[in-house]
Amino acid sequence: MATLGGNRVVEGSQNSIEIQNLAHFALEEHNKKSNSSLELVRVISAKEQVVAGSIYEITMEAKDGDEKKQVYEAMVELQGAARVQACY
Repeated sequence: MATLGGNRVVEGSQNSIEIQNLAHFALEEHNKKSNSSLELVRVISAKEQVVAGSIYEITMEAKDGDEKKQVYEAMVELQGAARVQACY
């Protein structure tokens, strides 16, 4: 668990199901807003900041169809017991 307000690297984020789910969520939200079809290739790293919930900064590799893989960053916020997700 991170210190309130502080950032910490999420160890093992490349293999974390929770982080991968958040990365998929971020890409889905991006795809809806930009009418694109990015697909997750892999999670590179993640950081967590604990506030009134948690904010995850996720660095990932994704591609759009047959295009070259590119690195993307997303911020996903989880709030409350219901784990409401928002993407920035």
